[in-house]
Amino acid sequence: TEKSTEKSTEKSTEKSTDKILLYIQKTPTITIAELCEVIGMSDKGIRKNINLLKQRGILVRVGSNKGGHWEIKKKDLQDESIIETPFVTENHIENGTLNGTLNGTLNFKQQIVYDYINANPGVRSQQIIKDCDIPRDTLNKIIRHLTMLKMVERRGSKKVGGYFVIKTVQYSNLP
Repeated sequence: TEKSTEKSTEKSTEKSTDKILLYIQKTPTITIAELCEVIGMSDKGIRKNINLLKQRGILVRVGSNKGGHWEIKKKDLQDESIIETPFVTENHIENGTLNGTLNGTLNFKQQIVYDYINANPGVRSQQIIKDCDIPRDTLNKIIRHLTMLKMVERRGSKKVGGYFVIKTVQYSNLP
């Protein structure tokens, strides 16, 4: 049981660090508070994972907390030097299987919401909640995630506006 707990914690940490890297790749100026909101982790959890990434030489903060940005670095296994290539590449995000998700960025519920918005441009959140049978809080988190990835956007006023797809996702690794 001790080994299974250790493996479970290791997998959980790996998933969390992958999520953090994904958001930092998309938005290098993202703050810890914003990461907490979009990932749904505590401030302490985000900081712990960021420190782990820093210790591994994968993540570096450049500049101040307010005006700075994150840089993702990757260890080159052949000569142990750090090179400045993205750890999570754009192609990997689009077509890979990062975190075991459908297309590298979306889990099942997120994919349902994305597909629904794609099929119904201008749809309002009330309609998504009703038709997709997703709780409001969950939908709000999904919309924040999709917005952060620049996959959907809200257009128009609160009364008559709705959600639109702004990025088409390619399905290359799906069965």
